Amino acid sequence: SYRTKLTGSISEGSKFKLVDWYLESDKFQWVKGASPELSAARAALTKTKTETEAERLAREQAEAERLKLAVAEALEKRTLELAEKERAFEGQLKALQEAQNRLEELALIDRQSDVAQNQGQTAAQEPFIDARDRVALIIGNSFYNSLPKLQNPSNDAQSMRRALIESNFDTTVYENLDLKGMQDALRTFGNRLNKDTVGLFYFAGHGMEFEGENYLVPVNENIVKPYELATAAISMKLVTNTLKYADNEMSLVIVDACRNSGLGDSRGVGDGFAVTRAAEGMYIAFSTAPGMAALDGEGNNSPYTKYLSQAITESNGESLETLFKKVRADVMRETEGRQIPWENSSLLGEFRFK
Repeated sequence: SYRTKLTGSISEGSKFKLVDWYLESDKFQWVKGASPELSAARAALTKTKTETEAERLAREQAEAERLKLAVAEALEKRTLELAEKERAFEGQLKALQEAQNRLEELALIDRQSDVAQNQGQTAAQEPFIDARDRVALIIGNSFYNSLPKLQNPSNDAQSMRRALIESNFDTTVYENLDLKGMQDALRTFGNRLNKDTVGLFYFAGHGMEFEGENYLVPVNENIVKPYELATAAISMKLVTNTLKYADNEMSLVIVDACRNSGLGDSRGVGDGFAVTRAAEGMYIAFSTAPGMAALDGEGNNSPYTKYLSQAITESNGESLETLFKKVRADVMRETEGRQIPWENSSLLGEFRFK
């Protein structure tokens, strides 16, 4: 049957309401109420609204879960960051404490050394060492075969050469020597020393300690096991004996070594050098304290040689001890206490570079 929808208004008392009418054409009369088509459309609209509301609630719930998860992840990340910072702070605090302990140990060693040096002799009686001849041997080893290559020893050697020439040293410089080259250079150096000379030996490169003995490493040796150092490297004992038995007026030994060698985890290999005692008339200076590693540096020089060569160049009558104390302070400041230069002296007189 044909049906027509009509919307009109009827009076109910004093109020008007919008109502539905539709015409049933087969009966030719108006019927109050919604037509079947309108009822179906309204039902469909209600269903759509219900489904849309459910989807909205689902979306809001999903967004709430996402935000909750994001907050939890951010909180966990922040917690991890704080824990990492706390560990880093504890590590720095431990390093500072170790540096403080090391300084106290070195201060004790210095006091003991000063006592031994000054026995039977007052400061006013100390003779001034001013030998006619000053002879220096400088070795800088950078390009190693079996150990990590180093950036700065060759630069360090040249910086020391310039500084010592200004201080009237007859200077011989070698770079990247093998074992035989180091042996020959040391032998020639020792033969040049006599009672009228001040001898200075400087080495920059890899240095290692094994079972209490310190070694300076040549560039060509394929050192795999630490016990091979005895035959493949130059012992510090050989260096100090070369100077000790030259019977010269005074000797200086300066070693900027103990850089990361890659053998530090081997049994018997210590971190840094062991303590080396100076023979009579000898002054020994290490770029770092016993048991500590030295830094190669990120510039053109290691921190130690940078400040040492600078101090020698700028020296103006200060004593050897004063000069090296200044170098120690400069290196500790730059490395934030990670590297503490160390000296051992058995000098009976006073020496000045200029």
